Amino acid sequence: MFTLILSKVAYVGAIFLLSFLFSVLYRRILKFFKSTSIAKRAKPNIGTADRLVRLFLAVILLVWGLLSWSPVVLFFSGFCFYEAFAKWCGFYAIVGKNTCSL
Repeated sequence: MFTLILSKVAYVGAIFLLSFLFSVLYRRILKFFKSTSIAKRAKPNIGTADRLVRLFLAVILLVWGLLSWSPVVLFFSGFCFYEAFAKWCGFYAIVGKNTCSL
């Protein structure tokens, strides 16, 4: 019983680790392309309200992913957690949107 729980925790941890690594790699790739102005936009671009919405969405996706054991849902949950904690969104950087308080 304990090994089953431990394996499930390891599964969720591995999915979260992959999503965080993907998020960091995604940000590094966008910073690499200096010919576009995205590299200049790699600073925080998510305000407090957006961060709270992403954090809430991440928790909802985490619960859904744990109940359904869906690796895709768990991956997106980890991605939302990363965006909330890093204060940065790649899509916002591409379109030039910034919701941080000035």
